[in-house]
Amino acid sequence: MKLGQSVHTLTRSASLTDYEHVARSVGLDPFRMLRMARLPARVLDDPNLMISADSVGYLLAESARLSGQEAFGLLLAETRSLANLGMLALVLREEPTLRAAMKSCVRYMRLHNAGVQLRLDDAGDAVLLHVGANIQGGLASGVKLSKCRPGSDCGCLAC
Repeated sequence: MKLGQSVHTLTRSASLTDYEHVARSVGLDPFRMLRMARLPARVLDDPNLMISADSVGYLLAESARLSGQEAFGLLLAETRSLANLGMLALVLREEPTLRAAMKSCVRYMRLHNAGVQLRLDDAGDAVLLHVGANIQGGLASGVKLSKCRPGSDCGCLAC
């Protein structure tokens, strides 16, 4: 790396699956938005391009701001399935248990999105999934707590 060159955290362009449709549905020109974020239009066609996570974050934030849809990212996420994880999804599907799948997800998430850090902590009869995201300007962190037990029929993916 050369002096003054920034390091970019990369993510697969699969993070923008259905962006064109969702952007149009809220009145945005998706290609104009991509240009604003300095992303090539081909990110909408090839889910395996490695692109700047900061650019994706900027694109989603600006899309939310300009459309007036605070939940723009959630609109985009509604169309997600396990397949959006690409090769990681194949690994997860082959794991014998949900816990094993989550451990593999923690281990290999960097291949899908280097800007996301996952950590699992055992907490007795529950597991805590810690989620952190490297974004421009620092680390955003959130903790997703799950107190369910497989088979408790709480409605989560484990039940």
